[in-house]
Amino acid sequence: MDKLIQARTFMRMLLLQGGWNFEGMQNLGFAFAMRPALARIYSGERLVAAMRRHMEAFNTQPFMAGFALGLVIRMEELAAALPPDLQEAEFKRISVLKRTLGSVTAAIGDRFFWGTARAIGFVILLLVWWAGGFSRWADSPWALDENYYTVHWKVLVAGLAAGVVIYNAFSLWIRWRGISYGYKCASDSTCGLDYLNWQLLIRYSRQAGFVMAILAGLLYFHTLLSVSVYSAGFTAGALRPVLLAVGAGLAAVWARRKGYSSVYLYLLAVGLAGLAYSIA
Repeated sequence: MDKLIQARTFMRMLLLQGGWNFEGMQNLGFAFAMRPALARIYSGERLVAAMRRHMEAFNTQPFMAGFALGLVIRMEELAAALPPDLQEAEFKRISVLKRTLGSVTAAIGDRFFWGTARAIGFVILLLVWWAGGFSRWADSPWALDENYYTVHWKVLVAGLAAGVVIYNAFSLWIRWRGISYGYKCASDSTCGLDYLNWQLLIRYSRQAGFVMAILAGLLYFHTLLSVSVYSAGFTAGALRPVLLAVGAGLAAVWARRKGYSSVYLYLLAVGLAGLAYSIA
């Protein structure tokens, strides 16, 4: 597959969800992305038949679709070179492998991109805003004043760029590399699962995201207490809720490593936050 076909497939894959429907899910987007490669392989009625074959139901995590696209493109090339009496069986095999690969990559993509990377991008946005001097996102309601929204526009743009660019840069890279890697897989139903150590990536990303979320929570407590406690003159009393917040964060990290459910940890964090506020 040359770079032109890969680039055209990549650009069309960005619209994979554009034709989502309840009957075929991503089938319209998948067929649309396949069109440049199929037009290179087939012509006339054979091209029409190939497009119809790929109108069957298909669904996966959008960023991981490149693996299925690359694999199917290569298999279509191989099938086109077979004798006519063998092609029908190969077309059925392509259909089975496409659906199988879509399912297995969806499980990985949902866990990493939807469940982990997207949340990390948002926390990065908040932390960059804080580092740039815009901490008003953590202010308490009674801290509002006429200058609440006064902040340098570069800080806002930097925060948005940090969160959005980091998240999308990796997702676009996976889309692009997935096409070429899937093409090399030829006919492997687990194509893409061995491209990266996904389980290790998900584990470390979640741990890093959890630590950043704890840091953002501590910054929130700092701003909240700077208004409700420091301004009231109870400087010594401010140490207790801060220590509670730090202790809660450390306890949560320990509990996660021991395998306790995140639901109980969130409930514990809410309870400790209420306790810290009442002490303040």
